[in-house]
Amino acid sequence: MKENIERMRNNLYKAADMKVSYELLLEISQKLDRCIVEYLREKRSQKGDLNGGKKD
Repeated sequence: MKENIERMRNNLYKAADMKVSYELLLEISQKLDRCIVEYLREKRSQKGDLNGGKKD
């Protein structure tokens, strides 16, 4: 999962360098965001929620 996030991040940078459309950049960015959220949720579930779901 972490490698996939890195690959998507690199693709986003490359797309920006190639000056692709705003819509395509937004689509790539949103997919990357979803992958990051999924990754963080998996990490939290593996460790358990140490704060009981409460913010510091």
